[in-house]
Amino acid sequence: MSSGDHLPFQPPPHAELAANRFLVRGELVVPPHTLVESDLVVTGDLHLEAGAVLKGSAKSHGQMTLGPNVTVHGSLFSKSNVHVGAGSQVDGVVAADGELVLSAGSVIGMPGAETTATGVCVHAEVGACVHGTIWALEDGCVISG
Repeated sequence: MSSGDHLPFQPPPHAELAANRFLVRGELVVPPHTLVESDLVVTGDLHLEAGAVLKGSAKSHGQMTLGPNVTVHGSLFSKSNVHVGAGSQVDGVVAADGELVLSAGSVIGMPGAETTATGVCVHAEVGACVHGTIWALEDGCVISG
């Protein structure tokens, strides 16, 4: 699916837009194959479903879940857990105040644009890739298929 095939993001009616940033109070689900061209701040859980593209960064006060093949041209910050789905790409920092799970085929950073992935506990499946550093504050492991 090319970027022209993505659906434009339709923010919920209660979302507040300021300075190219949406503030959403509560949970936010970004549907599959949706293009979001702003930063997101979510007071609840944030779900980016399969094939979604975020051209910006996101912060959630709840859990953050990226479905398979999600692309983020920015960074991710969660006060809870972050799960990066199979085949997903995040260009910037991924920081979880809880558990960070990197699925097989997920990629954080890029060659020549190294970054950091961090969580209290970091679990990376075989085939996940981080260009840069991984910081596991308490526990880290590689999970085989």
